[in-house]
Amino acid sequence: MLAFGALNNFGTNRLATIDPATGAVLAFTNTLPGVSDLDYIASNGNEDLFFDLNATTASARVRRLTALMPSPAFASFASPPQTNNFGDAARHPTTNQTLFSFFPDIFELVGNTYVKRVTLANGAQIRGIAWANLPPRTVMPDHAGVCPGGTATITAKAVGTGPFTYKWRKNGIDIDSIANPSAVTAVLSLSNADASAVANYDCVIQNDCGMHVTDVVPFILCTSDFNCDGSVDDLDFQDFAFQYNILDCADPSMPANCPSDLNLDGVVDDVDFQLFVPAYDCLLCGE
Repeated sequence: MLAFGALNNFGTNRLATIDPATGAVLAFTNTLPGVSDLDYIASNGNEDLFFDLNATTASARVRRLTALMPSPAFASFASPPQTNNFGDAARHPTTNQTLFSFFPDIFELVGNTYVKRVTLANGAQIRGIAWANLPPRTVMPDHAGVCPGGTATITAKAVGTGPFTYKWRKNGIDIDSIANPSAVTAVLSLSNADASAVANYDCVIQNDCGMHVTDVVPFILCTSDFNCDGSVDDLDFQDFAFQYNILDCADPSMPANCPSDLNLDGVVDDVDFQLFVPAYDCLLCGE
């Protein structure tokens, strides 16, 4: 079904039904009673609403179609304020919510008035609006990292039509959700991190509309973050310099586990300093 106007006459106030396969017109009407300029039709599985939002008669602004061909009939549905600054409307297929685009805002019809829901940013204008069920998509962090023994989290920020299911993978292999229950949630938690946690992580997300595999997030063990504050900074450099001056990991004055022995050769020396400097330059763990 579509709306149209008479040739050389302003005002969309007639209806036609067409064959969606061929485009052939099956039937059409003369001028609809009480409709001067039909702005749009918003339908769901239960009813069709006709909108004439610049109508001067309030009762004519939103009408429900009660009979179609050959003689369309309407019942009053709502009488929101008159407006000319509109773009489109759509109805949710199950909740019956009705949304409008009034540049640059999106409103919902609630009773006999409009309630603003969204204002588009940066002066954007929306011309068309529709409800849709969307497969999941995500925004993922570039990397993840934490000091040895710390806890890191990686979040899959899914957008689309929920609900979603999540399955995290490590180097392409499903993570055991019994050993790590967070592997089937939106936020993967890697606790008590050690060298075995270093890997590439991604998440398989599904909803009723499809499946999405997120971008890979590399996890790096931030061994130079000696105080576990999330960055390799001057405080960590002071710790390194202190252990560098002691040198031997077996020295009783060396901190437990000799954390600055980055290459694990039993001494804190120039080779460890060469490993420390790139992490210090990056500052943030995992970069």
